[in-house]
Parts: sequence; C-alpha cells; structure tokens
Amino acid sequence: MHKRLWTLIYIVSIGVILYIATSAWPYYTTPYAERPFNPLHSAFKPGGSIGHGLGIIGSLMMIFMLAYSLRKRIRAFYRWGRLSTCLNIHIYFGIIGPLLVVLHSSFKLNGIISISFWSMLIVMFSGILGRYLYLKIPRDFSGEELSLQKVQKEAEQLAQQL
Repeated sequence: MHKRLWTLIYIVSIGVILYIATSAWPYYTTPYAERPFNPLHSAFKPGGSIGHGLGIIGSLMMIFMLAYSLRKRIRAFYRWGRLSTCLNIHIYFGIIGPLLVVLHSSFKLNGIISISFWSMLIVMFSGILGRYLYLKIPRDFSGEELSLQKVQKEAEQLAQQL
C-alpha cells in the first residue's frame, strides 16, 4: 500500500513540475536580456508570484528533509514515526525540493549561485546512488543487515536444498 501511495505522490509531483516547466518554457528559453519584456516575467522570475513560491517550497523541503537526521540520531525524536517512513519523506524532499529550486532560479545560474546549484545537484545524485547501494545490502525478514557469516550460512543452506 505504501509503495503505491509513494508512487502516486511522485507521479503527481513530477506531473506538477512538468506542467509548470512547460507553462514557463517560453520564458525559460528567452535570452536573459529579453526576459523582462516577456509577458511571463512577472510570474516566473525568481521574485515573481510563481517563481518566489517555488523557491520557498523547495527551500522548506530541503530544510525539512534534515528532520530525518534528527529522527535517526536523537532519542527524543524516535516517536516521530517509523524510520523507513522518515527515510521516504527525506528522499522525496531531497528530489522534489531541488527541482523546485531549479524552477525558481529560472535556469539563471551564474556567479556564486552556480557553485551552490551544482553542489546541491551533486548531493542529490549522491543520495540517489546511496539509496540504490543501500537497497543492495542483504537483509533478513526484519530488515536487519545480514553479516558476512549469515550470508555465507544462508548460501550453504540454499546449496544443500538444491
């Protein structure tokens, strides 16, 4: 059930982001010097009605995704729910938040901001790679990591059964 819900949340979120991006595409493809004369400028510029909101939502997502670290490391926050649910929220905020910030910036990346932008993307993609590697670690039914001895013992048992 949870997998389907998360799949739906991702589909809806990516759909909204694609809708916003395609709606603003004429603005994003306009050269920087001509953007103030584009009719979409007041809405999609970084300080515009839509652009500013995207920046706020994306920034809040990236701040709130740090709650996973609190939940994982500080005993007082253990009541915040299951660790796996917090991890799913962390991953969601870590993917969607930067995408919203990219739309907020209206793809105008120069100066010191570009260093922050590329750093943010490196962290996002390293998180995706980390999640992929995390899923490759063998686990038992309770979700605990299997030690090398347990993996070898399980392999021997399967070999005997075959």
